[in-house]
Amino acid sequence: MAKVIPLDRFLKLLVYCVIAMVCLGFGGVFSEHVRHTPDASRWLRWLAVVIGTLSILPWMAIVVGGLWLGDEYVRHVALVGTAIAFGANVVFDMALAHMRNVRLVDAGAHLAVLPVAMALWVLGVGAAALYYRVRV
Repeated sequence: MAKVIPLDRFLKLLVYCVIAMVCLGFGGVFSEHVRHTPDASRWLRWLAVVIGTLSILPWMAIVVGGLWLGDEYVRHVALVGTAIAFGANVVFDMALAHMRNVRLVDAGAHLAVLPVAMALWVLGVGAAALYYRVRV
């Protein structure tokens, strides 16, 4: 069974999550700003690529840290939730492709990959946790 997180650890985790989301948001905003700047130099464009790419690392560190500190139950739920999210992501991508093919949406329409993947992962892990809680 999952353990209760003490308040001080929860608050630290909450602060880390906020910092990770700010980093992720800043990376995307900075890259978009440079993309729409026609006279941006080559080094600034590379800097935008590096910042945009590295902005996901704090979020990944939180996920990996949570799995590393978790017990076997937490790891199992995360693995099953990740599998559920992967399957749901494939379904979402295929649905969008078919909606483009039959012209229900614009040919240039796309999903925001990272937010959709994060939301599906959270929903998948939540569904797995509920399943194992009800099953046991």
